Amino acid sequence: MRDPYEILGLDRSAGEAAIKAAYRKLAKRHHPDLHPGDKKAADRFSELNNANDLLSDPERRARFDRGEIDAEGHQQALYPFNDPGQLPIRPVREPNGEWLRLAINLPGFKLWIRIWQVQVGRVKLYLLDSNDAANYPIHRGITSELYGGNQELRLKQELILGIAGWRLLRALGFRPE
Repeated sequence: MRDPYEILGLDRSAGEAAIKAAYRKLAKRHHPDLHPGDKKAADRFSELNNANDLLSDPERRARFDRGEIDAEGHQQALYPFNDPGQLPIRPVREPNGEWLRLAINLPGFKLWIRIWQVQVGRVKLYLLDSNDAANYPIHRGITSELYGGNQELRLKQELILGIAGWRLLRALGFRPE
């Protein structure tokens, strides 16, 4: 479905009364009873109904306006950019001040993993990040989202978690059994 505001000929600031008036005007013009057997008119009427349904429901309209759902009401995945400098997160450093980075060999390439620490209450949470300048651009996004992508990406993520996770624990002085 196209943008519901466009379908009803409205701008995004339209209020409830304007939505209702625009819908009624267009619905009268495109009602299938006025155009028997005209598939285009029936399709247009259906499109008007769907647009009105979305914009007349304040919660759905707000979610659409924020980009959380599309014009058909399907949820959209949002991956906003998070500036690490603005988050309660910091790089884990080596004793010499360099960023702690771990190298792991995956089939066909070497991957560098940067380590971040987040303090969650009294618990330290460590994050493994493949977005390192030493990695090929295609490999930098491996850890950018969890549970995304295909089976190959999931396998790479699991290898990183297992191998780099174990190496991180050792680098931090933990000796897992």
